[in-house]
Amino acid sequence: MSGARSIALDFWRGIAIALVVLVHVTHGLDLVGAIAEFGEFGKYGVQLFFILSGYLMGSIYYDSMCKPDLKSYSNHMTKRFFRVAPMFYLGGLLYTGLYFGLGPRYSAPDGIGAVDIALTAFFVHWITPTSINSVVPGGWSIAAEMSFYLALPLFIAFVRNERVSSAIYIMIFIAISVFCAEVAIKYGLYSEFNSSYPEQWESWIKLSFPSQLPVFAMGILWAHTEKVGLGMSGFRRIVLLVGILCLILSRNGFFYLTHIFPASILCLAASGHYSFLNGKHLFVNMVSRLGVVSFSVYIIHFGVIGLSKKMGVFSFFGWSSQYWQLLIFYVFVLLVSYVLSEITYRAVESRGVAAGRYVWSKIASSFV
Repeated sequence: MSGARSIALDFWRGIAIALVVLVHVTHGLDLVGAIAEFGEFGKYGVQLFFILSGYLMGSIYYDSMCKPDLKSYSNHMTKRFFRVAPMFYLGGLLYTGLYFGLGPRYSAPDGIGAVDIALTAFFVHWITPTSINSVVPGGWSIAAEMSFYLALPLFIAFVRNERVSSAIYIMIFIAISVFCAEVAIKYGLYSEFNSSYPEQWESWIKLSFPSQLPVFAMGILWAHTEKVGLGMSGFRRIVLLVGILCLILSRNGFFYLTHIFPASILCLAASGHYSFLNGKHLFVNMVSRLGVVSFSVYIIHFGVIGLSKKMGVFSFFGWSSQYWQLLIFYVFVLLVSYVLSEITYRAVESRGVAAGRYVWSKIASSFV
C-alpha cells in the first residue's frame, strides 16, 4: 500500500476515534438539548472504522481470496488475532477486575456470568444481549470486527463478479440484516430479557454483527470498485442512494438500519481524493498519529471517562455552559487517552503484532 494511502487510512481512523470519544464524553457529561444531539453523531465513528476495515482487508486480500487459499487466510487471521487480542484481553481484565467488577451494569443488568466471559474471550459476544457490551465497554464493535475477519473470504468471493452492480450487492447485505433482525424480533429471541430490559434488547439488535453487515460491505465494495477499475463516481451515487433508502426505512419501523445513512455519508467522505493527505501538514500528521493508536484509545477512553467522573473532574467546571464543558472535557479525555495509548501501543499492541508474525513463521511451513 502506498505511503499516501496509508496516511489517508490512518487519518480517517483518527477522525473515527475522535468521533467515538466525542459521543462517550457527551454521555459522561449527561448533556441535553442541541449540544447533546451534536455529540450523538460521534457514535457513527465506529461505522467509519468498519468501512475502513472493509476497504483495507478487501484491498489486501482481494487477489488471494478470490480463489481458495487457506494459507493466506490463516496468515491473515493469525496476525489479526495477535493484533487485537492482547489489548482487548487487557481491557477485559482491567474493567472487570479493577473497575466495574462482575456486578450489574447497564449492559448486563443481572451482572456478568461465565458465559458472558467465555463468549467475549472468543469474540462472539454479539450473539447475546447480556454479553455484547458487558465485559469490555464498547466491545460490541470488536465482536463485529472479528466476525467480519472470519467471514472475509465469503465477502471477497461474493463481490468478485464484475458484472453485478454494487447497488445489488449492498441491497443483498441489507436484506440479510433485515432478515436476521426480523427473525430475532418475530420469534422473540431472548424474550425474557426483552420484557425486562427492552432498551438494552433493542440496542443489541442494532449493534449485533448482522446489522452491521451493510457497513462492512460498503468498504469491501469500495476496494472492489478500485481494484477492477470501475467508476468511483457511480459507486458513490449508489452508496448515497442506499443510505437515503435506509434513512426512509429506519423512520418506518426498521430501527436497526438507522446507522446506514450516516455510514454512507462517512463512506463518501473517506473514499474521496487524498491529495491533501500527504503527510506535509501538521494537522494531518497529528490526526494520523491518533489513528495509528486508535485501538488503544478506543479501549482506554472508557476508563478515563469513568475515573474522571468518580474523581469529580467532570463536576469541576459545572459552572460553565454545556458547550464549554463538552469542549474542555473532550480535549481532556482525548489527550489523556492518547498519552496512555502511546504507552500501550508500544508495550502491548506492537508486541502482539510481533508475536503474531513469530507464530505465523512457525506454522507457515505446515501449509503446502
